[in-house]
Amino acid sequence: MARIAYLYRWLYYRCYRYSKKVDSKIALHGAIASLYVVIILLINLSTLVWLYVSMFRTTYGIPLTLPDWVIGAAVGVVALWHRYFVRRGNRYKKIIDEFSKESAEEERRGDRLFGWYLAGSFFSFIIAGTLLVLRTGG
Repeated sequence: MARIAYLYRWLYYRCYRYSKKVDSKIALHGAIASLYVVIILLINLSTLVWLYVSMFRTTYGIPLTLPDWVIGAAVGVVALWHRYFVRRGNRYKKIIDEFSKESAEEERRGDRLFGWYLAGSFFSFIIAGTLLVLRTGG
């Protein structure tokens, strides 16, 4: 569990650094990083669900055909979990302090790894969606 928590903190910090590089100087980088993390987690969750559905040919159908409240509940659970983990007690400031002590080499390596993580997540999402469509005959 400690490794998952570390990965989550690392992902938040990388999103924070990305926000500082890309977004305006007056943006709320902590809040924007939170949105980035939630979006990445939802993409990864969708990928896992789609892979499960396409591999095991479940009888409950494509996840997109679920009622809107189920999809909304899944998004809400991820957002609440993220709020509890990052925003409660200003943990996001502790996360930023923890990783801001990295050397320039560690920052560059972490940014490169973050880029690969995003690319892998995106391509996994595309592949899982394609497999789902092909397996269900859509």
